[in-house]
Parts: sequence; structure tokens; C-alpha cells
Amino acid sequence: MVYELVTAAIVASVPDVILNLAEYLYGSNHKAFIGVQHMGRTLGLTADTTHNITGRPTKRAQRTYLADLKKIGAAYCQLPNEVFSLLGAQHAMFNGHWLQKRSQLTKTGKTLGSIFQDQQERTGLLFWVAKRQKHVLAVLDSPHVAYADALAEDMVTVDAQPGTPKVESVTLTSPVVNFLADTYFGEDYTRRRKRHGREDALQKFGYSHSFEKLRPFFGRDAYNVFNFEAVFAQGVSPLDAVKPFVLDAAAAPTLAEFKHLHFNLAMLGNNHANDYGSRALSTTLTQFNQAGISTIGAGNDRLEARKIVELTYGNQQVALFNGYWYRNPAYNLFDFYASADHAGVNCLDTMMADDIRQYKQSHPGATVIVSAHWGTDYGVIKPAQRTTAERLVRAGADLIIGHGPHRLQPIEYVGAVPVLYSIGNGVFNNDGEFERRGVPPYAAVLRLDLAKRQLYWCPIYANNLKTFWQPDFVSAADFEKVAQFNQPRFAVTQLAGNVNALVLPF
Repeated sequence: MVYELVTAAIVASVPDVILNLAEYLYGSNHKAFIGVQHMGRTLGLTADTTHNITGRPTKRAQRTYLADLKKIGAAYCQLPNEVFSLLGAQHAMFNGHWLQKRSQLTKTGKTLGSIFQDQQERTGLLFWVAKRQKHVLAVLDSPHVAYADALAEDMVTVDAQPGTPKVESVTLTSPVVNFLADTYFGEDYTRRRKRHGREDALQKFGYSHSFEKLRPFFGRDAYNVFNFEAVFAQGVSPLDAVKPFVLDAAAAPTLAEFKHLHFNLAMLGNNHANDYGSRALSTTLTQFNQAGISTIGAGNDRLEARKIVELTYGNQQVALFNGYWYRNPAYNLFDFYASADHAGVNCLDTMMADDIRQYKQSHPGATVIVSAHWGTDYGVIKPAQRTTAERLVRAGADLIIGHGPHRLQPIEYVGAVPVLYSIGNGVFNNDGEFERRGVPPYAAVLRLDLAKRQLYWCPIYANNLKTFWQPDFVSAADFEKVAQFNQPRFAVTQLAGNVNALVLPF
């Protein structure tokens, strides 16, 4: 019984587990409280750290200090190996509930174990061995479990390079930067339709059809950015049995069409770039590079995935960051995020805020734009999106462009910073779920004009079953309806080609 309780307490700092363990070891919670206070005095801890045994709020505020965590960590390192090894526990069952560690490092052999004082794993201790000596990293109030893991992994991995990400500089000859969200010609969806005897645009017209009406928007002189939501691969994926949608793309026709569209930068920080594993992702990065299209948001290791693209127009600098929000299955099941020695995508919730802060310190006059792949399919804005947006704005982001939910989400502001939580799909050739979910069937393409310091939000039709997988800019009548989605607080205008747009100054 005591082994199960100790294991459960190590895996998840759940108050009910701690109370049951206290009852078993000491006979009562009060006696356990006295025992914990005695242990605190023995270790020389600050009195404020031991006001109760669960960490729940009480009349007397319980505080955790980094110096106290270091003392506790040192005490753990003195335990006999037989006992110390319990810190490597990753799973436990308690009262019929399956408990699991969020931290990935012990699962991948990077650390010996860990213990946290909160269920979110933001304050605690991580242990590893180097040169036959136990070492401990104390983490206090980490913004995210993935952030603590990233820092710890760089410390324990041989030859890890936690330093400053590469900045790829581009000098623009035109002030126009265009943004297109989720883009995929739909090879996987086409195979599914073929099995059911359904015809679609890719079968009937090939790769050029879907962009036909949007093509003039992406001029040769502009800098054109898009989110490529697939990977160049074929055959069986290791995720076929565990991930609902695994998206592969044919490299040659896809890249040929992207080149024809004058695309300059592919954003890969999303939930499909690693669908076929790290080798396929590395190949995809190489193929984009060979085609003359830069990439951002993924890399052969974490440092490469954190790359920044810096655009210069006249005396203006714009820095582009790209990443995918933290998802527990993507981290613990799909192995999606880049690490110190593993290819993957950049995580919004690990080093990005630090990278923005560091970049802003050295480039105080630059404009920082974050392209964030986040949210749930056809859903509303999630609290985690807002939390991440606030953290990135505090770090120095000047504009956040979101995508991932396959639908429009409202434009909001964090202070003076516009956050476009989702601009929906670009050319993404699924069937869509607009009618079934009761969601307006629109998306938006963006144009940033650096000469005017204005951002244009240009809505398009996104219901593929109505457009036969060929999105187009909305009519003047429909534009009035779509514009109300963001409330009547923005000016409206019309760009070349009768493209209706909301105007966001920033």
C-alpha cells in the first residue's frame, strides 16, 4: 500500500494522494504536519514553506523559495539508490484514476526522475547523473512544463546548444507581406474520397485549380508567407494508428505550384509537419530549401526550429516567429516538438518568449510578429490561447496571427497589441465541418503594408464543398456580414482586384 501511495505522490502532486499518504505514514494529518515541519527545520528550510502538507491555500500563505528547493533537491540526492530510483516513476493508479507525469525527460532517458509540488509541473526538481554524480535542477514558477523540460534538456544533453537562434535576414524591395494560413492540397483527403467513389478538385483538375482565384493576390514582388500543414512523405506513418489525421504531400507537384505562386516562406510550426517522423521532416526542410523557399517553425533540433526570419524594408525591421502550442499528446505520445537532439516543430510555450525578449533587447525598434498555430478544430478561443498570447505580448510581440482551428476566430487586443486568434484556412482541401458545427464558412488572407503600417484582413469563402476546393474573396454583400464578426470597430477598404478588407493599424 505504501509503495503505491509513494509512487502516486511522485507521479502527480494530487492533494488526495498526499493526504492518504500522510494518514498511512503518520496516523493523522496533524501528526504529518508536525513531521513535515520538523523535516523542514532539519533541512534549514524557510518557515513559510511548511504551513500545510498539500500546498492548498490556507489562512497562512505557504510560499516556495528557490533556495529551499535546492536544499530539498540536495537531500534527495543523498538518498540510497534503491529509494532514489522511485523518482523515476512515470505512471500510477489511484482510486481508479490513471496518473501520468507530463514531463518527457525521464521517458526519453534524459533524466533519472523528477518530483513536482503542483499538478501542472511548474515548480519542482529534475534529477540526472553526470560524471557519476547526481545533479538536480530546481524549477520555480515555470510558465509551462515544456519550458522547464527544454531548459533541463539543454543542461543534461551532451553537446546541446541552448544559445541564440539563427536570424535569417531578408531585404524587401516591396513593402507588401502576404500571409496565408493552413495550406495543403489534400492528397490524404483525396485518397479517402477515392475509396468512397467521390470526385474532388485534385483528381479532376490537379494542383493548379485551388489557387486560381487567389493567385493574383500573391504578387511576384511581394514577400509571401504560408502555413504548410503537411509533410513531404508517402506510405505508412508511425502515427497512423494513434493520430486521427496524418497528412502527407507529394513534393514535386506541391513545390512546383508554390514556386508558381511566388511563395517565399513556409511556416512549419504546426500539428502535421512531423506526421511521418523526424527523418521525413528533415527531408521536407531540405526539399523546401532546394526549391528556394525558406522555412520557419521546425528544424533538425530545437535551436534550428527557433529560427527567426527578419525582414528589412527601408529603415523598418520585422521579425517573424512561428510555433505550435503545447499539447500533451503531441509531447508525450507523438514526439512532435524539436529537442536538443531531435527534429521537430518549435513550441510556442517553451523558448519563444525568451527568444522574443532577447531579440527585442537587441532590436528595440523592430516589429515582432508571431505566427501561432493553436486552438481546437472549429472551436472557440481557448483560455490557453489567451494565456500564451499574454505571455508573448509581455515578451515583446507586436502582432499575433493565429491559425489552426480551421475557422475564423475574433480579433482581440492584449493591451495595444492585436491578436488575430485564427484567420482560418488558406487553401486546405478537407471537406470542412462548417455546417455540422454551425460555424460561419469563411477564412481570411492577410496583407501587411509596411509603407502604410497597416494590416489588411481580407475574408474568403472557405467551404470547400460549396467552392469545389477553390476559395475566393467574398462579395461586397457577404463582406458586410463577415466584417461584423469582428464588430464595427475597424475601417474598411478595397484593395486591387476588388478585394474587400478590414484595416488594422499597428
